[in-house]
Amino acid sequence: MSHSTKTPTHLFFTTIIALGLCTQASAATVFQYEGNVDPLTLSNWTKSPGDNGAVGAGTEIINSVSYDYWQVEDNTSSQGNFYAYDVASNTVDFTNDWYLESSLRVINSPTVPGTTNVPAQAVVVADGLNYWSFYVGNDVIGPVDGAGSSVSFSMSQTLPADYWNDYHTFAIQFSQNAIGSADDTADFFIDGVLIWNDIGRDAMYSSGNSLIGFGGVSTLGTGEANYDYIRFDDGSVGVVPIPAAIWLFGSGLIGLVGFARSKKA
Repeated sequence: MSHSTKTPTHLFFTTIIALGLCTQASAATVFQYEGNVDPLTLSNWTKSPGDNGAVGAGTEIINSVSYDYWQVEDNTSSQGNFYAYDVASNTVDFTNDWYLESSLRVINSPTVPGTTNVPAQAVVVADGLNYWSFYVGNDVIGPVDGAGSSVSFSMSQTLPADYWNDYHTFAIQFSQNAIGSADDTADFFIDGVLIWNDIGRDAMYSSGNSLIGFGGVSTLGTGEANYDYIRFDDGSVGVVPIPAAIWLFGSGLIGLVGFARSKKA
């Protein structure tokens, strides 16, 4: 009976393949804004028509982590007249999968009990058909959902009282099944945890706008938030199942050790 023998070269490539499987598929970053400069000093950024409020750069240390931020504050008495920043839509391709991520901390963003007066979108992607966005408040958070042009906020979740003592990361992974398809879906993540899964166009607020933006955390003219960064990737960001990769990697190392011991014997 013949026996096949694994050579060091064979085991080496097994290990290299396993390491490759452990990696995360990357996507091309279209833009990344770091919150320590005025967006209007950068190319492709514009400010929405709102003209009441204050903005400015700053740095704060929370839990031993230093954050450079751009603060956006609304201090008017009318809903919707707030500072917000948009990236020119002609710099973005919405015909493929995309990924949006932002880190921010709310300073003050009240809701009005018993009404639909919740904060405007903190981060948003409008692809010409729908708004894909998070609204964040002192005690509530969720995607801006709704049928057609009416907003329902039906996916809202309540936040604990100390939630905004730290920064949190919000991400949207969009999957394009066909341009404008009703089968297009998005996953919404908070701090890397999937919260809302496979949300389709029929559940999202409809809009003909095309933009990517941040800054709207005001409710009835009151709101303030610090933005650490916002990043938009043109393409999907997928992770290969890690357990199988670790198993391959481990078996490769074990094989190398066994081969070395057999050589010594």
